[in-house]
Amino acid sequence: MARNEPSINNLPDRPQPAAGVDDRDAINADSFLRFVRRRHRICLAWLLAGLLLSLVYAAVTPPYYTAAADVLLEDQTTKTAESAVAGSEASHATYIETQVQILGSDEVIARIVDEQNLANDAEFGGAGGGFRALLGKYFRPLASSSSASSARGPRYTALVRVRRGLSISRVGVSDVVEIQFTSRDPVRSAAIVNSVIRSYISSRLDLQRIQHQETTSRLRAALDQVRDKAFPAKPPEDAFASDPQSGAQTRARFREQQEWTDAYQALYSRLLRQALGDAGRDFSEANVRVITPAEPPLLPSSRLVLIIAATVVAGGIGFGHAVIADLADRRIRTLDDLARVVGSHEVAAIPKVRAADWRYVDRVPTYLQPAYTKTAGAIYDTTSRISIKLLDCAARRGGWVIGIVAPCESAGVSSLAVHLARVIAESGQRVLLLDANWQKRSAGQVLLASSQSRRLARGLCSVDLEGDVLDVLVLRATQPTSELNASLSIISALDTVRTDYDCIIVDFSASVRTPDFEAGISVVNAVIAVAEARRTTTNSLSKLLWKVPADKVVSVVLNKI
Repeated sequence: MARNEPSINNLPDRPQPAAGVDDRDAINADSFLRFVRRRHRICLAWLLAGLLLSLVYAAVTPPYYTAAADVLLEDQTTKTAESAVAGSEASHATYIETQVQILGSDEVIARIVDEQNLANDAEFGGAGGGFRALLGKYFRPLASSSSASSARGPRYTALVRVRRGLSISRVGVSDVVEIQFTSRDPVRSAAIVNSVIRSYISSRLDLQRIQHQETTSRLRAALDQVRDKAFPAKPPEDAFASDPQSGAQTRARFREQQEWTDAYQALYSRLLRQALGDAGRDFSEANVRVITPAEPPLLPSSRLVLIIAATVVAGGIGFGHAVIADLADRRIRTLDDLARVVGSHEVAAIPKVRAADWRYVDRVPTYLQPAYTKTAGAIYDTTSRISIKLLDCAARRGGWVIGIVAPCESAGVSSLAVHLARVIAESGQRVLLLDANWQKRSAGQVLLASSQSRRLARGLCSVDLEGDVLDVLVLRATQPTSELNASLSIISALDTVRTDYDCIIVDFSASVRTPDFEAGISVVNAVIAVAEARRTTTNSLSKLLWKVPADKVVSVVLNKI
């Protein structure tokens, strides 16, 4: 049967949702704590998953150790008087960065590979092993990349792997350079770091020797050229001794030759002193000072870093997942969530009742719902406060109809209905509990009275709830029935019995299951809506309240909080 939605014009005074119904809590300490309580399981699950993955990865891969050393690079050119010249700081920074690149160059690494015979080492020149080799067995691209490097020879493979494990960086803006190397063997890691330093110093000394030899060769060639001019075989003669009557030109030529000879002699003396000074130059140090030598690490760095990184990444993913899940979640969890949905209506809460707190009633008909055969003190207290708002039923005779409905099933409507009926019956009113869940199948349904004129079979019984006798009218379908006929039967039953009782409490089926509540809203005087915590959404509850006139809504109850 097609469900016809009521016209908005025929239902004035609708309950308007409060401002910001779909808005989340403002970001503060309380809202953050509520968010943590709601979504902590998602974050914990992701953290546990990241930890387990890191442990599995650590179990299938060998441990790696990282050794480190610090060296101080001294540039002698900046320690001269020219250091005050503008631009010397920039040139010094360029010098340090240049030396960092030299430390990681193939020239330095190749020496290490040759000195320690790493080309024949299984870790560097062989298959390599590790997680990459394990994946290479199943993924061809990874295997082909490693085979391409091994095709050039084990020396090239070792060179690539040493460069991959080596890390060289400048410490801040200082002249200190940190050298790190990661390997499976802690002793090998420290040895390679120290070898890098020795290889760099050796290359610096070799370069200085080559420069010294070139400088010495140039000085010797210059000395050979200047010696003949500084010490000629025939020194210049004084023109006055041979010819006292010679003119001014002869005397000027003599003085010029003498000055040339003195100049060449001074130049020769300077070049000779420079050559003698370079000859005694010490090449035992290359302006490099080792501050902290590399020592074999005690613990594998890869394990701790891997676990921390995996935990941090998983925690970030979990937090993002929790935020997205919380933004997409429209379920009602607390009274604050419920108050934002219902607006100005009164709200109440019922805690979740434990199995040990239920009290059961004996000797009841078997066709009654199990919810009608048990009571709980927590529900009784809440319904007692709600009944105060229903004082009109005590002053008015002739059948005051109270409808209790929920937008979804299993929200606890039946338990709330039987407790409310008991509270009102204690005030001396004649109360009838109408079980309108006609789609339910009850045991002993053959005991229900039925007739051809009634679409739903009926069964009336009395239940003793801790000294209070309560009449219960049960409506059940004994044969396939349309929703229209069932709704008409419920309305007919209300019209029949309302003159015999002061108050009738109708236990409706969930609105999502059948339109019985919509059809009977015209004969219902008061409505109590029930939402189950963590299952009822804001949209479903808003749709239910939109179908009820605002003056009929007595209270909205959040059950199983």
